[in-house]
Amino acid sequence: RVLALDGLERGTARVLGLEPGALLLYDARLDGHLLCWEEEETARRLLQRLPACEMLLLEHVALEEEARARFGFKGGIHCHSCARLSRERVPVGHPLELRPLTTADFDMVWAHYQQLDEAGVRSALAEGRMFGGWLTEGPHSGQMVGFVGIHAEGALGMLYVFERFRRQGLAYAMEGLMINRQLDHHLRVYGQVVVGNETSTRLHRRLGYVFADAPSAWLW
Repeated sequence: RVLALDGLERGTARVLGLEPGALLLYDARLDGHLLCWEEEETARRLLQRLPACEMLLLEHVALEEEARARFGFKGGIHCHSCARLSRERVPVGHPLELRPLTTADFDMVWAHYQQLDEAGVRSALAEGRMFGGWLTEGPHSGQMVGFVGIHAEGALGMLYVFERFRRQGLAYAMEGLMINRQLDHHLRVYGQVVVGNETSTRLHRRLGYVFADAPSAWLW
């Protein structure tokens, strides 16, 4: 529920429905809704009161088919929500620094990363939410090894390491630098890992993330 907590703390989310056992929010960062619950029937009642919805995050997948039928969702993905609760910084063992990317880097980013649509990538670049990882020492000093970013809702992600630099611990280093950046800004550290992405799951566990007990569903 860290995404809901983060939205309430930042003032981007507003409560649309709150009953014992369930919470329905609208978050402007997503231009979408979040439904969290412990009591499924209560959550179903809140869902039925929602007149329209273009994007919905369900804390559990149990109500997915009902939500699809009600709002006509065609797309979606299942993710494991995860959060790093420790406030300790990540030791980064590489001479690496993050530098903001710009809209001029769109073609490079888009050639390697298309888990967001084109508009989403352009927005991330325009809003300064994407960073390149640059080596500062050694034979490859001055070269970019990949990129990482912050999704519109505040989750860390968009991590990509160029093939020639893989299996050197640079994914850990870039994500670690992003975690440290969030901590320096007194922000929550959390993410979403697509179900079945075991490489990402292992990386996040090594970085100290803890995972929700069950997957959530993003629907659009």
